[in-house]
Amino acid sequence: MKTLLLAITFAFIFPIQPANSQERVSIASLNAWMIPILRKRATDRAHMIGKLAREFDGIFLQEVFTKKHKNIIKGEMPNFNSFSDKRSGIKLPSGLLNLTKFKIIETDYFRFNKCQKVQCLAKKGALRTRVLIGDKKVDIYNIHTEPFKKRFNVRKLQFNQLIEEINLNDPQQNIATIIIGDFNVQAGTKEYTSMNKLFESNGFRDSWGVNKGVLGGDTWNSFENDWGQIIDRASLSQSRLDYIFVRDGDSIIDVEDVDIVFNKKVLLAPNDLVKHYLSDHFGVKIDFILK
Repeated sequence: MKTLLLAITFAFIFPIQPANSQERVSIASLNAWMIPILRKRATDRAHMIGKLAREFDGIFLQEVFTKKHKNIIKGEMPNFNSFSDKRSGIKLPSGLLNLTKFKIIETDYFRFNKCQKVQCLAKKGALRTRVLIGDKKVDIYNIHTEPFKKRFNVRKLQFNQLIEEINLNDPQQNIATIIIGDFNVQAGTKEYTSMNKLFESNGFRDSWGVNKGVLGGDTWNSFENDWGQIIDRASLSQSRLDYIFVRDGDSIIDVEDVDIVFNKKVLLAPNDLVKHYLSDHFGVKIDFILK
């Protein structure tokens, strides 16, 4: 009896500290190709994207420009929390949509200061959700930058602005941070090297490059993807354009796997006889343990 009382007394004075919790997480990114023109089967694809995205803990989408298609996707994912920017004036919204199973404790959106020509009609920028994974905070930035190979100077300014915003939101780099989305930068180019150097100097690492190397990961492939051929009419091409960069904070992002997803043709509607891709892009996903 004395031994039991002594054990209880010590438990109150010196409570047992729980071991550091670990959370397994899987999130994905997809440029959903729901631009106002040229897109095909956007409504059917919105339904299917929402259904297939349920397997992840979070999905971060680009080019979902209309409220209708955002609501369709959210309707297919009723157990997910969501955040998107709103339309302002005559401009299109950014097209960014974040959905996650995790509790969203903070949100933010900023538009890139620099853009060029018709791209300025959309409020492209970064959509941030600060989520609570277990008892750990994680910032996830969904981005979509300027397209076209020759506009690397515009993208450079956008990436610089992104890093400034990230470090403003977390100046001590205490919060584990993920940058995910359509970067419009071709892997293996001088532009990629420059971009990667900027991110690495601020503590980020390219999850694909670190875990898979320099080869593979092509999220744009108009040789294979017939939707991509609608956009890429002049010459067929393939490249890695969509990325997931991670930075540790007080919590560690231990990457287990990174891979291409949404790269299979599916029947978009029950009465379809022909399968189609979900978008002109393929998606990319990351599996990690948050320690």
